[in-house]
Amino acid sequence: MFHGTLKKVTHTKKKLTAEGKVESEQRTLTVDVKAGTLDGTEFVFDSEGHEAPGVQAGPVVFQLVTAPHAHFTRRCAAGPVFPSAQRTVSAMRIVSF
Repeated sequence: MFHGTLKKVTHTKKKLTAEGKVESEQRTLTVDVKAGTLDGTEFVFDSEGHEAPGVQAGPVVFQLVTAPHAHFTRRCAAGPVFPSAQRTVSAMRIVSF
């Protein structure tokens, strides 16, 4: 990521109600991907995982997955950007709840 980006990711969280029932809730989390963030970097959102009776919500973990860029690339993981195939954010995947 040359300039960085904010990536909004929506996931469904199972939430415990006051009556003790489990309901689904759509949540949108914003991942702040800084310039130079490496492929495979994990972003952790504490207490955003599923809830259940007697179980606290765990973290949701997103992992950065990059795609080749048409014009730029990195020759090493933390090195400078060179013309030919820079990687850009193509997807965020949920690693765990």
